[in-house]
Amino acid sequence: SGRPPERHRSSPCEAATSREQRGTESRVAAMHEIRTILTHEGEQTSMSDTKWAKATPRQALDELMSGNERYVQGGWDLNDFSATHAASIDDHAPIAAILGCADARVAAELIFLRGPGDLFMVRVAGNFLSEYGLASLEFAVLFLEVPLLLVLGHTQCGALSTAVKIVQEL
Repeated sequence: SGRPPERHRSSPCEAATSREQRGTESRVAAMHEIRTILTHEGEQTSMSDTKWAKATPRQALDELMSGNERYVQGGWDLNDFSATHAASIDDHAPIAAILGCADARVAAELIFLRGPGDLFMVRVAGNFLSEYGLASLEFAVLFLEVPLLLVLGHTQCGALSTAVKIVQEL
């Protein structure tokens, strides 16, 4: 008849599911590649052999909460955030991986009184977990062996307020 064959048009849900599956597959492939690079002669090597690698999630949370309590009480333990000090840290062994808002007015290192290298931060407006953020958190758990994952929000978040406003106006 001269007409091209009809193509199946996927619904928005089917398209989103397909994209999500491709994203998951590529994330898994990337993690496998990283694991392969970090494996030497069949043995998994650890990038983190320091004190936090052996901490329980409860111990890590207690440590963060203790630092936050000192911060709230005004007891600043100012850490050295200079480039020289940061460059001198050989082992990246964070106590926690934190999904935090990019809009936060105070850095997590300050509110928990932690120094350079102590926190593995993933920051995005509104604490929205994307495939990239998830892959970063997976990396922190699998290879940096962080004992704790934490989602850190804040009051008056512009990203969340805007998202809620848009949904309410629909």
